[in-house]
Amino acid sequence: MQVRVIKGGGFTGLTEELGPLDTSTLDGDLEVRIEAKVEEIGFFDLPRKTPGDDPGVEAIWVRIRVEDGDRTHEVKYDNHSDPEKVVPLAELRKLIEKSGAGYHQAPRGEEA
Repeated sequence: MQVRVIKGGGFTGLTEELGPLDTSTLDGDLEVRIEAKVEEIGFFDLPRKTPGDDPGVEAIWVRIRVEDGDRTHEVKYDNHSDPEKVVPLAELRKLIEKSGAGYHQAPRGEEA
């Protein structure tokens, strides 16, 4: 499974990327935990954008992309999304961040 997190927005508009990471290369049980969270939250069935209020110009947003075999899906949420819908996505993001890989500036074109 390949996972990637891209985040950005806000006043500065910076865009950062973590990944793509191949979960099979992760240490310990992190591979299992990430893949289990993807299945638990029904990631591939989630809408591409998490519902919520209009984010406006300075929204802080996160996009999570998962590729698993022939399935590829990306979900975006921001600081105006429905908090109940964001919690499982934020948990997945935190698991991916535990990989130890750091964020780096995303290539141009990776904006919201």
